[in-house]
Amino acid sequence: MSNLITIADLDRWGACGRDDQYDDETLARWLKGREGLTPLEVASLRQVPAVDRLWVLLRVEVLGEELYREAEYAYADRAVRKYALPHPATREWAKRWLSPERTTLDDVAEATWAARAAEVIWQLAWLRKRLREGGEDE
Repeated sequence: MSNLITIADLDRWGACGRDDQYDDETLARWLKGREGLTPLEVASLRQVPAVDRLWVLLRVEVLGEELYREAEYAYADRAVRKYALPHPATREWAKRWLSPERTTLDDVAEATWAARAAEVIWQLAWLRKRLREGGEDE
């Protein structure tokens, strides 16, 4: 886990917008001569859209392995409750997933799968909403 988030980190992680919105000049202006920003400073960058700040902050490189896994489980649980539990085709699986008997070591792979599935579901819901509103993709 790193204390500072640097330009090199953003490049290594494949940050989008590095050629225009987040070019070297803009990032250097935010850094004010420092090597990088702390996670709290990144979270406070109001000129950066929240989705981009979260993309930086919700990484294993920033959170560390343990906190990242905890966030992954919380994200998966929320998605399972919202999308899988109400649906008849996935209800039984969702009940097993949400069961207190579930163990961390036995379910790491399933948690990862559930978190990825939840992300895809969220993206599809977002796209569906945008299409209904007649908006264009960004």
